[in-house]
Amino acid sequence: MSNSQVSSFRKSIAFIDSQVDDYQTLVAGVKPGTEVVVLDAGRDAIEQITEILGDRTNIDSIHIISHGSPGSLQIGKTGFCEDNLEAYSQQLRQWQSAFTDSAEILIYGCNVASGSRDRPKIRQGFKPPNNLVGAGSPTILNTANRLNKPALTHEQPLNIAASKNIAGSSASGACPTVRRGFKPPSHSESRLKPTGEIFNKHSNKQLNKQSSERDLYYETGNELPGGIGEEARDLDVGFDFDGFTFIQRIAQLTNTNVAASKNLTGSAAKGGNWELETTTGEIQTPLVFEPEILASYEYVLSSFKPATNFAVGSNPVLVDTGDFNGDGTKDLAVSNSNAPGGGTSGTSILFGNIAGGFDPAINLTVGSIALAAGRNQGGSSDNLLVNGSSAGSNSLSFFPGSATGLGAPTSVTLNPVSAPQYIAVGYFDNNTTLDLAVPANRGTGSPNTNGVVSILLGNPDGTFSAPVNSLVGRQPTSIAVGDFDGDGKKDDLAVTSRADNTVSILLANDSGVFTNGPTIPVGTGPYSIAVGRFDAGDTDDLAVANLTSKNISILLQNPDKTFTAAPNLAVDTTFLAAGDIDGDGKSDLAVTNGTAKAVSVLIGQGNGEFNTAINFPVGSANSSPSSVMVKDIDGDNRPDIAATNFSDNTVSVLLNTPSRVKFEPASQYTNIYNVNEGATDTVINIPVTISNSSSFGDVIVPIVIDPSSTATQGTDYTLSTTSLTFPANTTTLTQNIAVTIKADNIVDSNEQLILNLGAISGGIVGIAGAGFSQAQVSILDRNSFYTIAANPPTVNEGNSGTTPIAFTITRSGSTELWSTVDYAIGGTATNATDYNNIGGTSGATAATGKITFAEGETSKTITLDVLGDAEIEPNETVSITLSNPISPGGTPTIPNPTATTTITNDDTAGFTVTPKSLSTTETGGTAEFTVKLNTKPTANVSIALSSDNTAEGTVSTNSLTFTPANWDAPQPVTVTGVDDLVADGSKTYNIITAPAVSTDLNFNNFNPDDVAVTNSDNETPGITVNPIAGLTTGEDGATANFTVVLNTQPAADVTVGLSSNNTAEGTVSTNSITFTPANWNIQQQLT
Repeated sequence: MSNSQVSSFRKSIAFIDSQVDDYQTLVAGVKPGTEVVVLDAGRDAIEQITEILGDRTNIDSIHIISHGSPGSLQIGKTGFCEDNLEAYSQQLRQWQSAFTDSAEILIYGCNVASGSRDRPKIRQGFKPPNNLVGAGSPTILNTANRLNKPALTHEQPLNIAASKNIAGSSASGACPTVRRGFKPPSHSESRLKPTGEIFNKHSNKQLNKQSSERDLYYETGNELPGGIGEEARDLDVGFDFDGFTFIQRIAQLTNTNVAASKNLTGSAAKGGNWELETTTGEIQTPLVFEPEILASYEYVLSSFKPATNFAVGSNPVLVDTGDFNGDGTKDLAVSNSNAPGGGTSGTSILFGNIAGGFDPAINLTVGSIALAAGRNQGGSSDNLLVNGSSAGSNSLSFFPGSATGLGAPTSVTLNPVSAPQYIAVGYFDNNTTLDLAVPANRGTGSPNTNGVVSILLGNPDGTFSAPVNSLVGRQPTSIAVGDFDGDGKKDDLAVTSRADNTVSILLANDSGVFTNGPTIPVGTGPYSIAVGRFDAGDTDDLAVANLTSKNISILLQNPDKTFTAAPNLAVDTTFLAAGDIDGDGKSDLAVTNGTAKAVSVLIGQGNGEFNTAINFPVGSANSSPSSVMVKDIDGDNRPDIAATNFSDNTVSVLLNTPSRVKFEPASQYTNIYNVNEGATDTVINIPVTISNSSSFGDVIVPIVIDPSSTATQGTDYTLSTTSLTFPANTTTLTQNIAVTIKADNIVDSNEQLILNLGAISGGIVGIAGAGFSQAQVSILDRNSFYTIAANPPTVNEGNSGTTPIAFTITRSGSTELWSTVDYAIGGTATNATDYNNIGGTSGATAATGKITFAEGETSKTITLDVLGDAEIEPNETVSITLSNPISPGGTPTIPNPTATTTITNDDTAGFTVTPKSLSTTETGGTAEFTVKLNTKPTANVSIALSSDNTAEGTVSTNSLTFTPANWDAPQPVTVTGVDDLVADGSKTYNIITAPAVSTDLNFNNFNPDDVAVTNSDNETPGITVNPIAGLTTGEDGATANFTVVLNTQPAADVTVGLSSNNTAEGTVSTNSITFTPANWNIQQQLT
């Protein structure tokens, strides 16, 4: 759950990711009046922000503070970047309901806005380098499709500001200078994974391959010092986004102004600042933090925190690649020139893993300046050779590759006076075993005026023949293997001689015996040599890096196998390699550039000349690259680059990512554009995108009409162009092909135009993510189409009678010709039971049939009557489905063929008791009520009847039973009052209706209403005295008698007092009498 620190003033909200270093200081430094929300790192951050904004209104600005990288925020559990932005589009649109019309978003994160908008330095061909220095937690960005959409008319982007720099400190944690085409360097000695949690991890090699085929890569322009202290990054980290496109899309989706930075954001002491200088428009909102907090904050908001790095060895000077364990994934081997031996360093081996990176380095105890990898033809793994062995420095160590890695080394003996300077491998004697060529300053028996190249031919048992020396110039430093005698075999050698300023050519015969070819003068101090095809010929040419003269010699091979020197390249380098880096079929050069701390790529023009160098930074500002390799590292058959960084003790890997071209999809899942023919021309745009622009030249995309197209160009459509050109370094990654659909009033058939991508120059077809290599335009003829509607869509059933409903079938579009369409009445309702009387203007009389429309007719109806009943049943439906449309023109369409009316059941179980209040009397007066069912049951329904006070009244029957036949006939019940002798007044009692008993579950246990009854009393309390006059007594004692009795039964004893009002004249026999409830009606005599 997010922690929300709420202020009563809610115009601004600061969302601070809890993964930010010392985020508590930032929370405390937010300006008063701003709501602060700390985002839970274990939850999706965008979901958290959406939840908070769902309860807010009238927000003027929000501030998002997290680690950042170009086009990406390391925020919450999943991160937020251009690759997953579209997946969050719905949530971002929901933010609008919380914002004011002029709301702004400020994004605080390193390099978020870095990209090609401000300074278009786009480079195509490589991802920024991954400097392998050991390992931190590899951050792998999720690279789903990103659509580079223009601003929609209803989503005009306002202003976005974001950082293109690192937010925070500028020490070793600074972010890399990235040029499109390379992944940024992950500095790693060994690719050792730390115990820290991986942010988002690919699980297999295939995923890494998919990552390299992503849609859109952008230049970032970051600076990455690297070196120890830089966190390791995985090889497919996507620092290839256009950050401005990222923030612009946020603006479109949220309808806000947004600001971010293209630089480091945070501590000035570490190279950062708090300037959100990149915006999509004018920003009015000030920074959310107090100035003293900005001044004292000690960190930067980069994507990668400082990490422990692992060196590949001391002062690496050479790198090669091979599959040493036969797992199909390339590994790296690095020579370390300052290796002390003794089991701690020498040659570093970095095994490739399925995540696309490298495992921690394994350091061999031998090797310092020379190594080479290669395999016997038909072998499943590569072998490794390095200089030095247990036999001494004048030898080599041979490590055989195997499924378990490199095996135990064997020593390969050279001449006693030969100290190997370099190792080249090839097949020199026309067999399948790997052979060696090793230059040395001296050889046994050779004159001091020459250097030598020792040839060691491989044996089937893994050993090598005794070295045979060929003389070359003094101080041979490197060897290139190629075809210099025109026999079609790459078994000849070109050897640089640093002291003589020459290149010596050695030509091999089929037995591996070398003879001296021409010696070619080059610049001063030749040190490194590479083979390529630098001109229009099909022969191997040479490039030589000259240390002293600080240039590169280009040697073009002539048809007669001599060489012609092209103009030297004024490039100061120590090491070079060649390969077709930009994929145009012409060899290019990659050279070390100590001044720029980079690898410089020079694109070949195919005539011996090269374009201006393009720099790809590697290592850190404290180190220079010592060597460079151009070979396929990631297994995609395109040359990648690896460079050793001498002082950093690192190796940098730059993966080749060419411009990928595709048609954007017409919708989420299809490449089909549907266009209706009209009375006037209709124009649609089909977008073509490239994943990244090229630094190396224009990307030219031919548009080819597929021969299966049925539409005719010029008659049915026209194209605005049949070729698109994306200029080098362009920031416009999408261009449109305008297709004009010609006006057509003729009723005919639908037609198709299919467009293909032709042979692309400067790029390749790329279908990663959403996109297609083909686009289809379906030209829909002006045919008719049918719609059907129910009126009303819902109707109450009723208990009796009928209710009419109607279905209207409408024909639209081209109605000038006749047409027919079939119909079928379906649904859960039953004809004749639930409805009847099918009719209407359609002529329908049955549940199925055909409706005919004459020329010009546009509407028909099907009517029917819903039958009312009193049965309890589910709601039922009546649906009509159209099918099989026929017309003499194009076939009509039915977009939505079915319409439905729901018959709502309005019957429920129940009883009607009438009346519910009665009166009886004690004189035997009666009253009557009736009971009936409200709806028809499916089985007999019985209820019991009883009086709750039979002393007051009785019921005429003790039960009633209703059947499906008499359920609606009221059944009478008579209630009779009961007399008593007590003057108790009127009494109320109830006739109880017990819960119903039935197998019809709708009625079973249904309890009807009881009936209330009042019984009127007919007794009056009193005493009867008889006689009350006429008695005569005498003074002689004569007596007279009278009686006393009660008129009604009392509830308790009644005592009557007696006395004479003149005892001088007469007396009474007793002074009181008592009546009980038992003798109340017995006369008591008195004298």
